[in-house]
Amino acid sequence: MAIFLNNKKASAAIVMLSTFLIVVVVFVAMSYLSRECNTDADCGEGFYCGSDFKCHEIKVMEKVVVKNELMGPSLIIMIGIVSASVIFNIDKIKGLELNKKIPEMMRKLKEFFENKFFRKEDFPERKLKDNYTDIANPKEFGEYK
Repeated sequence: MAIFLNNKKASAAIVMLSTFLIVVVVFVAMSYLSRECNTDADCGEGFYCGSDFKCHEIKVMEKVVVKNELMGPSLIIMIGIVSASVIFNIDKIKGLELNKKIPEMMRKLKEFFENKFFRKEDFPERKLKDNYTDIANPKEFGEYK
């Protein structure tokens, strides 16, 4: 230690370090001593110790109780579920075999539209057997002279 006291530059470093440590110790002591409370027991009745180490009054919050009447919405949802199940299972309820008939009907419709739509066999020419003549066909026009 005597080496540092003889050297003026070394003593300045020790003085600055010791001054810094003293300031830190004083700051910590002041912050601890300036606390109003450390626990809730340090505060009176009806108060609590906050995070800022001060006593705060316990606020009494009046809780409003809201009674939810959910019977109406639950009935609406129940009716929707029941009606959806009836719609999807109407053939089973009536005892029909619609599920077997629908694919056959769809096949027939598809066949009609793909193969036979606007074919000459589906729309045969009619021969007019009355007093009116087919002007577009001059051969028939000659028959009715």
